[in-house]
Amino acid sequence: MGEEPDPIRLLDDIGVASRSLQAVTGGADTLIWRVVTESGRTLALRLYRASQSAAAERVLAAHRDAREGGLPVPEVVHAGIWKERPYLATAWVDGTTMMDQLGTAPWRAWEYGRAVGTLQAKAHRIAPRHLAVEGHWWGRVTDRLPPAIERAINGSTDRALLHLNLHPGNLVMAEQRIVGIIGWTNVRVGPRALDLARTESLLLFYPIPVRTFAFSLLRAVLAAGWRAGYHASAGALPGLAPFRVWAARLMLDEVERRLAQEGTWLQDSDLLPVDAWFTRWRHEVVARG
Repeated sequence: MGEEPDPIRLLDDIGVASRSLQAVTGGADTLIWRVVTESGRTLALRLYRASQSAAAERVLAAHRDAREGGLPVPEVVHAGIWKERPYLATAWVDGTTMMDQLGTAPWRAWEYGRAVGTLQAKAHRIAPRHLAVEGHWWGRVTDRLPPAIERAINGSTDRALLHLNLHPGNLVMAEQRIVGIIGWTNVRVGPRALDLARTESLLLFYPIPVRTFAFSLLRAVLAAGWRAGYHASAGALPGLAPFRVWAARLMLDEVERRLAQEGTWLQDSDLLPVDAWFTRWRHEVVARG
């Protein structure tokens, strides 16, 4: 077992005097702390694994592209390498997540969904200047799919800024508005249809420990609002069938990986709706040839 990282030592080493520090839950692949500096500024400090240098560089580049494109993304205050591990300190975004907002105001699901679609359409209009194109990075999933699906995805030539983890837990709200987009670890440049299918799958199936029919209905309304918001801002959605297969396969991989972790609250039944979605769209694409 390696030594647990000391965030106070990290802050001292980069010249940030802290008044208080609190660990934050929510980072699946990174460590996150809420830091209040001696000057009174509040930061989100994220420490990556040593193997995540490329991911950290993508996040830093994406923050720059997104902010220059007018998206509500927190400012990067400090970035670098500490003890061979990348770190990123951004301005803290005050507010509550859209997920929490939906818990107290579920009747706003359509309205919030439209806001997500509108925001995503704006993100897709950004021409990335800092985030590099990295070839067919989606191949780790498409390599395991029928050739017709791989051909359809590889044949897409548009390139946009893709968040690839856009769900209510990564959207911070204040006064019924989205004021912050967080959780950029998956960000890439690629066909916008990949991001659309990924977002749709997250809105419909992102695992949370609530499995009621009412919440399933809320998810469906949220996704319908998202489609309407995107359509109103960017026109009709492109043909998503092969991209939905890709997104479903990716989510199945993620859920299966989390099911194997000790102490997980996920259940095998959480795979069922995703697998049904995967099978539905896979059959449609294969039938078309």
